[in-house]
Amino acid sequence: MPGETFSFNGVVGERTAAKGYQSAPVDIGNATSMGLGGGICQVSTTLYNSVIRAGIKSTVRMHHSIPSTYVPLGYDATVSFDNLDYQFKNTLNFPIYIEAGSANGNETFNIYSDVSLLSKTYKLSSDVSSDGKNVKVYLQTYQNGAMISNDLIVNDTYNN
Repeated sequence: MPGETFSFNGVVGERTAAKGYQSAPVDIGNATSMGLGGGICQVSTTLYNSVIRAGIKSTVRMHHSIPSTYVPLGYDATVSFDNLDYQFKNTLNFPIYIEAGSANGNETFNIYSDVSLLSKTYKLSSDVSSDGKNVKVYLQTYQNGAMISNDLIVNDTYNN
């Protein structure tokens, strides 16, 4: 609903074997190892990318310490229960509906709201430093085909 905050960890909850989570690769610090619920960051990252492309800005988002293999630098949102969360606040004047799906290793999210929001479109652009450790990501807002804003939304540094 308008004004409400969505918390990834609050919705998904703790990743446990009792809930069906299995061991898979997880990034911890500067290394990848096996851990319960590995791969959950691909889900939070996909949601993050869907939310920002709907023009909704995140309120809590952390990047991995090392680059992810499934998205460009600056496009990830890492989560760890009771430690790192991904959150956004619905700043729209309308409720939003989030539809999620998973098939054949692909995660998808669709964000629905009032049809009036279709008057704007959103794109991401990034500027990666020559050493590949720093990235700035911009959210570009277009209306009637013209860019009306170009906002810096990410300024991340990775340990490569």
